[in-house]
Amino acid sequence: AGGFDGFLKETGMQSLPESADPNSDGLSLLHDYYFGISPAGPGAGVPMKVATTPSGGYLDVIRATPVQDLISQLWESDDLEYWTHFSASPLPAVVMDDGRFLDRYPLTPGAERRFYRLELSR
Repeated sequence: AGGFDGFLKETGMQSLPESADPNSDGLSLLHDYYFGISPAGPGAGVPMKVATTPSGGYLDVIRATPVQDLISQLWESDDLEYWTHFSASPLPAVVMDDGRFLDRYPLTPGAERRFYRLELSR
């Protein structure tokens, strides 16, 4: 079996709910699968960051491939209390040397100082 169910079986986590965080790194099993992180190993941090270039700012999200069995939504906030849907579309994905994808979302000026979160569901 492939997809998220295959990931659970491969990592021995099939008895846990998808919201479980077996290595206490702050990422659910869904996030570990999406980002291509081992749920049994030490926390690797969230592969999302704001990058600035001379031409503007970007929200970079590094994800595993293929992740077609999950629905992802990005949210943004100024204060961590009120969240709104992040509506920017990513630039074409770039395949990195390790086989993961880099999704780059252009940010409006000033948005580099906002908070972002990734919500995943099946």
